[in-house]
Amino acid sequence: MLHKARFNILKTLADIFLDNPSVDDVHRLKGFIGNIVESFEEDSAISRGYILLSESLENYSEADFSKETTGLFYIGTTSIGRTASYYLSPKKINKQEAWEGALSFYRNNNFEPKNRLLHHEDSIGTELLFLAATTEKILSLEDESEMEKILNLQQTFYNDHVFTWLDLFCTTLYNDSRDGGVYKGISLILRDYLKVDNDLL
Repeated sequence: MLHKARFNILKTLADIFLDNPSVDDVHRLKGFIGNIVESFEEDSAISRGYILLSESLENYSEADFSKETTGLFYIGTTSIGRTASYYLSPKKINKQEAWEGALSFYRNNNFEPKNRLLHHEDSIGTELLFLAATTEKILSLEDESEMEKILNLQQTFYNDHVFTWLDLFCTTLYNDSRDGGVYKGISLILRDYLKVDNDLL
C-alpha cells in the first residue's frame, strides 16, 4: 500500500514536469496528496502546498495551465531551468557534471530515460520518472532482499542527485510562479514530499 501511494505521487509529479502535462495531472496530484495531508502538521510545506493547490484549482482551466506552464518554462531567457546542471554549474549551462552523473547512474541501473531529446537526464521530470519506475518495480517483488536493494538505490539517488539541487529549483519555481497559479503549491509539495519519501526508505 505504501509503495503504491509512493508510485502514484512520484509518477504524477513526473508527468507534470515531462511531456504535454495537463490540468488533469494537477488534479490527480491534489487527490493523491489529499489522501495523506492529514498525516502532516497544518503549517508544514506539504499542507500549505495542498491548500494553495486546492485554492488555485477552483477556477482554473486547461488554458490557464498551458499559459502558466509556457510562461514559466518556455519563454526564452526568462524561463526557469529544470536541470541539475543549470543550478549547479557556475555558468548555468546544461549537460555538465550533474548530467554526466545522472546518465551514468541510469546506465548502471538499466534505466532508459523517456524522450531524451526534450528532457535531459538530470531534469526534474526525468529524475522523478526514475524514482517512479524503480518504485513500480517494488510493487511486483516478493523477495524482501530485492526490495531492500531498490530502496537503498533510491536513497542513494536522492542523496547524490536529487537533493543536490532540489531546494534551488523549488525556491526558484515558488518565487517565479504567479499568485493564483498552480506551481506555487506544486513547488512546496514537490520539495517536502521528496524529503518525506526519502525518510520513509
